[in-house]
Amino acid sequence: MPEKSSSLAAFATCLLLALPLFAAPVTEFHFRAGDQEPPFTLKDGASFTTEGWLHLDGDQAYVEINGSEDLQICRDTGFTVVAIFMQTGDKPGTLLGKTDSFQYTAAPDGHYAISTQWANNPSAAYLKGLSTSQGDGWDLAVLAVTRLRGTGDGTDCYRLAIYVNGQCLNQRDYLNLSINRQFKLPMYCGKGQGAFAGDIAGLHIFKRLLKDDELQKIADDCGVPLRQTKGDNAAAALKDDFQALEAKVTLPLAKWLFTCLKQYNGPEGTPQSLRNFLETVTPVLSGTDEAQLIANWNRQQSQTRILATTDILMLVAKKGVGNPILGAYNLHTKDALLRGECLTWELEYENVQKDILHASPLTGDFAFTTDFGQDGGTVLFTVTWKNQDFVATMPVRLNGPRMEASLTVDNRNADLLLTHVTFPRLMLKKLPGKDTLVIPHFSGQYHENPTSDFLADSWTFPTAFVTLEMCCYYNESGQGVYLGLQDPLGRTKDLSLRGRNSQIQQEWRHPVAYKSVEHPAGNGFSSGDAKAVIELYSGDWYEAGQIHRRFAETTPWWIPEIPRTSTPEWFRRNPMWVMGLPNRDGVIPVEGYRYLADYFEVPVAHESGLLGSAHGPWRFGPDFQVHDKIADSFPRMHALGIRFIPYYNSRLWFCGEGADEENGWSTRGKPYAILERDGTVATEDYGKTGRHAVICPATKAWQEHLLQTAEYVAKIGIDGLYHDQLPCGRPRPCYATNHGHLPGDPAAYLSQGHWHTYAEGIMGDLRRKYPDFVHTGEEASEPYLKCLDGFMTWRFGHSQHVPLFQSLYAPRIQVVGRGCFTHASVKQDYAGFFPKY
Repeated sequence: MPEKSSSLAAFATCLLLALPLFAAPVTEFHFRAGDQEPPFTLKDGASFTTEGWLHLDGDQAYVEINGSEDLQICRDTGFTVVAIFMQTGDKPGTLLGKTDSFQYTAAPDGHYAISTQWANNPSAAYLKGLSTSQGDGWDLAVLAVTRLRGTGDGTDCYRLAIYVNGQCLNQRDYLNLSINRQFKLPMYCGKGQGAFAGDIAGLHIFKRLLKDDELQKIADDCGVPLRQTKGDNAAAALKDDFQALEAKVTLPLAKWLFTCLKQYNGPEGTPQSLRNFLETVTPVLSGTDEAQLIANWNRQQSQTRILATTDILMLVAKKGVGNPILGAYNLHTKDALLRGECLTWELEYENVQKDILHASPLTGDFAFTTDFGQDGGTVLFTVTWKNQDFVATMPVRLNGPRMEASLTVDNRNADLLLTHVTFPRLMLKKLPGKDTLVIPHFSGQYHENPTSDFLADSWTFPTAFVTLEMCCYYNESGQGVYLGLQDPLGRTKDLSLRGRNSQIQQEWRHPVAYKSVEHPAGNGFSSGDAKAVIELYSGDWYEAGQIHRRFAETTPWWIPEIPRTSTPEWFRRNPMWVMGLPNRDGVIPVEGYRYLADYFEVPVAHESGLLGSAHGPWRFGPDFQVHDKIADSFPRMHALGIRFIPYYNSRLWFCGEGADEENGWSTRGKPYAILERDGTVATEDYGKTGRHAVICPATKAWQEHLLQTAEYVAKIGIDGLYHDQLPCGRPRPCYATNHGHLPGDPAAYLSQGHWHTYAEGIMGDLRRKYPDFVHTGEEASEPYLKCLDGFMTWRFGHSQHVPLFQSLYAPRIQVVGRGCFTHASVKQDYAGFFPKY
């Protein structure tokens, strides 16, 4: 069905945000209009129309789904519901539900919700969103549930996401989610807290997540016309005009321009204004002199402009609605660099009714104007978008092979709360030949043929999952594209990449701080000194890393000197690290350590469990003490030249059962814990060790606690501390109103938090008092460079890894660990067992 291809392609791309790289091929339940034996039990007036659609009257009628008694929406393998329906009632109705378990509803005004909030389930979820679909037709709605579990950082949650007609309405991770599991009750359509009125042409339930091509097939085979989301451009109404023009275009550059115009809505945002524009540029596009094409194009009309450097061309509109950046051209490959949405952004916000809303240049009724300029050899343009609620401004600079952009958003509605901004969202066209994408996963991870079914979904920076603010994409001919979001403050944000249909979409999603503690809404956004960067280069991942190094050298975390003389010399010269021998009854096995030193014939340093919980059983925080009598062995160990540092966690506070008695949680810890937007404490589950809260590093009380603990260990005579999770743990946004930072500020965790504790306190004042006392942390991420002496990179050797991170930072920080085994939660091939670099 050609008329719906645009929105469905966008839908498939958007749905990838919630899909894994691999999924099992087992489906669970299908209903399609016209099935000979529909798997329903009809109840209280439910019926089938002559077309085979399931019809529900919005009063008493509902159906039970035969054989669905054992289906549960929360599964380790994921869960997907696809419903194709037309609603005729005037009230919210249940698309799918299960008694006392969950309810998935739709309303005629475009509101959707998934709820597990029942009276007997306090650990429940509620997610809602508002669709912007327009016109007549049927809706295709998807509920996707993803299981997220990470043993290293305590992640134990479900991600719920709602999609309608190509639009992601909302997505959220729910920690500690509990679903009532009434295993012998069937799922149903139509009843519950709202009776559904209308027709259902298809219903598909899977015990897994769907790939985008599977979703596309369901849409293609649904047999009914689907509604369109906002943003379908004027070109869709001029199909015949474009076909006639395409036959006249022969030059490669003209073909690129022709493709770009399919993204254009015309100067007035109407099909007629686009038709008039096509008539104006047809003589230029059908010409035969490519050398004169750019000059002729800019001379013939003023509504768009081709901007040119020695390496890149961009087609940019001057006035209209939607996105003025219609395309970018790579003069090295003689092919499109960016296509589709090219370079854009998206806003997520709430109104006073707490509806989750989205707006972008294509979906938010934004009118734009573009101002063009020149600064020496640099081409400049600034786009300003306006609608009734927001003004977004994006300055762009083009110079040679490099493009950089920034974004500010002014919120003109005091009742709207801006929660997230996605910027940049880039859509790259596949490079010719064999292509490779390198993402900043641990040391750097390469993926071949990434434009076909690839996904990296909402990975947070700075963590071990995203260690650098860059990616790179190149082919076997060494034609490369560097992609950076160069933020010198290292603020919290999420990276997503997905490849399909010969293109790669990359985006960074930023939390947005409240306007003030007293008045959260009416807030805006600024990327500040952060720049979205695209730069063409020759080479592979190493040369891309050198582009990133130019940025890193300007940041607060850069260490210019080699060797890094502020790091203790013994630590810089130590050739070998071993995970230490266990302590028995508070006694260090000194002879065992001596034997290892003699055996290897080089100095050996150890990471060892020298610290225990100060109160009760082992916890990851907050209070530690040295085991009894262990300190008595320190002089003998040092006389043998043996160094040792213990495990320590500077992120967590045990808050499970008995925490008040163990550590005074309610009075000492809870006031400084990170709070979610709903006011709940951010916690992580570590199995037998218990549930721990993540403490806000911007609070002065926690900063002082960390400094005092580090000094306590230094005084005892231990050689340093291993700060578990520090550079790799997830930096959660904090919405507390009494921590000294704006609620939701993405700068609170690092530049307002750990940089004060570590870069200024531990590596400053404490280093001057204890110059040989070292600090390492788990894994690595670039803005923690100045916080530590070493990174214990135990997962940097996994398969498909390249030493991208080390090529930038290894001379400036010690890489002190390597795991020659596979982590239980990560599948690896044979090569993954061997340490590398």
